[in-house]
Amino acid sequence: IYSCDIDLRRSLFNNIIVSGGTTLLSGFIERLNKEIKQLTPQSIDVNVSGTLDRMYGAWIGGSIIATHSAFSKRWINKSAYEEYGSNVFMNN
Repeated sequence: IYSCDIDLRRSLFNNIIVSGGTTLLSGFIERLNKEIKQLTPQSIDVNVSGTLDRMYGAWIGGSIIATHSAFSKRWINKSAYEEYGSNVFMNN
């Protein structure tokens, strides 16, 4: 956040959204909120939140992208991977 434009920082600190299964650990959001507050001036409001379905956020986002027609040009199939190995990711 500190790498962003100074005019955006207050808004960014007030709108931190976490995602992923690890964020479901008991007390995670509260602890992150507390630790970020310790790193920011008292005049900055810090708000860390997450939706109940955040465990599946990456899958939901991936499914949305995968259904987009422009994304199909980026698909790597099994035969391409077998032919080029992990280098196929560098050229695609």
